[in-house]
Amino acid sequence: MRRRFLLLLALTSLMSSGSGFGQDAYTDGQNAVRDVFPQGGQELLDASEVQALPSYSDTPTERSYFSNPSAMNGAGQSALAGNGAASAAYSRAISTNYLDPAATRSLLAAGLAVEADPLAVVGADVGLSGQYGACTDTAVYDTTTGRYGCEVSGTSRTEDRTCDYTGRPSVQTVWIYTTGDSGQRSFLVGQLGCQETSHTIIPGPIPRNAWEITCTSPVATSIPVRTVTQQNGYSLDPTQCAAFQARGECTGFSEVCVRGPEVAAYGVANGGADYASYIDYHSDLLAAFTTGSFTPCAGLTKAACGQVHWSRHGAGEGRYLPRSGECWRRRVTASCEVMTGQVLNTCSLPDPDCELVQNTCLSTAPDGTCISEHHEYACPAQQIQTGTVSLCAQNVYCITGECFPAIEPEPSDQFQRASAAFAAVFEGAEQLDQNSLTIFDGENLKCGKAIFGAFNCCKDEGILNDIGLNQCNSQEQRLAQSQGLHECTYVGTYCSDKTFFGVCLKKQRSYCCHGSRLSRIITEQGRAQLGRSYGDARNPDCSGFTVAEFASLDIGAMDLSEFYEDLENSLTIPDPAAASAAMQRRLPNHGN
Repeated sequence: MRRRFLLLLALTSLMSSGSGFGQDAYTDGQNAVRDVFPQGGQELLDASEVQALPSYSDTPTERSYFSNPSAMNGAGQSALAGNGAASAAYSRAISTNYLDPAATRSLLAAGLAVEADPLAVVGADVGLSGQYGACTDTAVYDTTTGRYGCEVSGTSRTEDRTCDYTGRPSVQTVWIYTTGDSGQRSFLVGQLGCQETSHTIIPGPIPRNAWEITCTSPVATSIPVRTVTQQNGYSLDPTQCAAFQARGECTGFSEVCVRGPEVAAYGVANGGADYASYIDYHSDLLAAFTTGSFTPCAGLTKAACGQVHWSRHGAGEGRYLPRSGECWRRRVTASCEVMTGQVLNTCSLPDPDCELVQNTCLSTAPDGTCISEHHEYACPAQQIQTGTVSLCAQNVYCITGECFPAIEPEPSDQFQRASAAFAAVFEGAEQLDQNSLTIFDGENLKCGKAIFGAFNCCKDEGILNDIGLNQCNSQEQRLAQSQGLHECTYVGTYCSDKTFFGVCLKKQRSYCCHGSRLSRIITEQGRAQLGRSYGDARNPDCSGFTVAEFASLDIGAMDLSEFYEDLENSLTIPDPAAASAAMQRRLPNHGN
């Protein structure tokens, strides 16, 4: 015989103390029997009690008919002949043509009319009289969620910030050796960093050679040398903006040249001496050219003026001669977060009776202070109209002048409670995972909502009023459907995207969803009995009960009234044997 311990343990919890399913009706029946038979039926065995009954005789006159049926028939015919009403009723009863065709058709038409429209027939000339109470169309409502969430948060904005970095002309010192000896020339050219930069043939009776060898570092030799400092391009220093580029609140860095030949673009070939930029670089020359105080430049272009000044004074004065394509100043631009000092409060309670039940810090500033806070409220459940139903006043039916009020049974939820409890056991059998041996496993589903802006995929915070469910991801759509079926338990809210300074931009509401409303109800109340929490909202524990945990639950103590609506819609009472078989199928390793 296969084990059925799960069902037995579940039924034990179902019938535990405090449940009382079906007991009131049973007790009422016992009391009624005791009123008639105070001695539990022993009265029927006591001859003295029986003899006390009215008209009781142990020798009735009809006793003579027991062995003479024909005598009983004759006596009956004689009695019938003496009673006219009885004789007429008997004749009609045994007559096959009691009703004529016209009467038959009339009665049949009346019956069909009553069946087709009872309200129209009652009171009409069909042998019935009376009236129905007035009927009104009444709205049917469904209960909405009783939760409301909102945020109180610091705010920030983004601004473009810049940083400029510059540099200076590159300066290089070289050693220039002069010799007329080909051997010395060969020696110098062979040194690292040295190259021939000039070769001159001096005319005369005997022509002589003169070489200049330029080296980037001194050479150990007695050959005559002179030292020259040269300007070699322009060198920028990006480290001047290193701190700016390291700022965490800034993103989208870009840079561009804002001063120099690269920007001026005077049309000089790349790398060539840019005499117009030579005037721009030196502020005194630019002022002289602009005012015309440097008379040699009268009537000349900026480039021509620069070439005149360079050739006459610039080289001798050691001034810098720019080359085309150079940049003297670069600007770094970024989009940076700036706190506004203002507070955004999105809380607008839908009902003044909403009560604050939870505060959650969604995000903190770099110094650890909370900057975005979520407030969760428990609000009175609101009703949403889902349809209409016609309700009528108490009906009074009158037949042949005698009226009877409609019978209204006293309301009782005992049948609902018992059926819901059996449904809970059956549901547990159906949702037993044969691999993990857990019952009522849930699924963590989440929905997102922007703190600032219209993006909202959370059903219980106004979904469909903002962007619409079709623009949400598949998980959010499944969550909305499960919430509509009352299958989900709210776990908590957390920030999924925040700024550098901690301002929360998007939050996630987290739920544990189950396969039905009943499994959600049992899971919530069962966890309360066991003291099990759902844990952190980011990664909640949506696992079901172990077999031992489920067996220990007191289902009779649970409030399953929320499930009555589903029960009334289905009117299907679970079969305990089917529940047992379902559990056994899911426990292949727990048989004999």
